[in-house]
Amino acid sequence: MDRASARRTLSPVLVTALLGALAAGLAGCAGGPPGTVGPTSAESPLTPYYDALYGNSSEEELQQRNDTVQTTAAACMKEQGFPYEPDPGSGISVQDAPSGGADWGSREFAEQYGYGVVSSPYAPTTGDEEWVDPNAGYLATLSEGERAAWEQALYGQPVEPASGAVPVWDWTTAGCMGKAFHEADLASGAAVGDPEFQGLVDELNGLSDEAASVDAVVTAERAWSDCLASAGHPGYEHRADPSADFSERFSALTRPDDPGDQAAGDQATGGDHPDVDQSALDALQDEEIATAVADFDCAQSSRHDELLAAEQHRVEQAFVDRNRAALDALVAKHGRN
Repeated sequence: MDRASARRTLSPVLVTALLGALAAGLAGCAGGPPGTVGPTSAESPLTPYYDALYGNSSEEELQQRNDTVQTTAAACMKEQGFPYEPDPGSGISVQDAPSGGADWGSREFAEQYGYGVVSSPYAPTTGDEEWVDPNAGYLATLSEGERAAWEQALYGQPVEPASGAVPVWDWTTAGCMGKAFHEADLASGAAVGDPEFQGLVDELNGLSDEAASVDAVVTAERAWSDCLASAGHPGYEHRADPSADFSERFSALTRPDDPGDQAAGDQATGGDHPDVDQSALDALQDEEIATAVADFDCAQSSRHDELLAAEQHRVEQAFVDRNRAALDALVAKHGRN
């Protein structure tokens, strides 16, 4: 799966819940986390299982599934006494990179967009228009308590795993969206929540940490951090830290007084922000681009991404080799076909 040609986006509230437990391993074929600059790994040994569980759907198929999810969620909310306007612009979608644009993860992308936080060619859209939450007007009329009740009905209780743990998806506690995704048979809820495969999922969740803790990878990441500090960007210990830092700073700048937007899944994305101090936004983007370019160069010189990809492939292949029968059983029970 190549982020340069297609990128799957999902409402931030649902990302953790739906993909959390399987994403660490099964989504390993996608390379680094969103915003990571550097080379991606070859196809993961887990890709066939990922595809069998989640499918490799077209834009039209994904849109149909999202329409079903939204309609089901709206009916569920109505039963609980809450209005909810189905949102055709949220959920899972596939976005192609603009023709002739910089490839995701390339130095050229870093030079133009940094990590794709302040500005990005992949900004979520519905058709040719920027996505607008159809429930935003209604939510603006609610008190803080009323909004919290509406969000709990829609999304359930927030998933709060122990420090360092991967949240476990449980559709029964994920509100109307959990019910909607379960009824739409999007595989992740059933597969991750099945106690028969809990040991397999737990082992799978540890693969990324296992690869990252190999001595050669740890040494390379330390060299990357030192290189980035020498380039004028200190304070980053792990490869995912810079993009996370700029995402947090961007969110603080674009909606400093409205933390509820993030909880409702209305995540800020690259694009126009008329109510924000443009000079501050421009300064943040300049810093983001400078950091991302240095990040790319330091990752190349330290060979961190290359070494991590090799170790990730190794531990995933070993996992598949020793769990092939269990993985086949998981696909047989919860696969899309």
